[in-house]
Amino acid sequence: MLDFAPRPEEITRQINAGDWQAYLGYDQARENSWQALRVGKIVIVYPPPSPEDAPVISLHPKELQVLQGLGSGLNLIQIAYRHQVTVKTVQNRLYRIQIKFNAHTREELVAKATALEYIKPDLDSIFD
Repeated sequence: MLDFAPRPEEITRQINAGDWQAYLGYDQARENSWQALRVGKIVIVYPPPSPEDAPVISLHPKELQVLQGLGSGLNLIQIAYRHQVTVKTVQNRLYRIQIKFNAHTREELVAKATALEYIKPDLDSIFD
């Protein structure tokens, strides 16, 4: 995570436009490959994985529902209510998803799932 004076939206716009050298330095092998994602007040910067390097993570449909709920800014109680299951069931599914993505926090899980294009979160509703 980087901490710079410009606003997160400006950092995200510049990096996605290919002007990432000011933030990350110059690396000829990765020229114009860095991407940025704004999650609330945090900017996540990552190189997009090449198709052969991208991990294939198999999610059950109900796990994907939990992941989509998190990406929509819902809490566990709201996800459980929406899918008519207990909060414990949602917690168990979340635990399995975090293991599959090797994510230690919900924020890291949403960031990884977004980077791998499993979800497209509503960035204005989460983590602010």
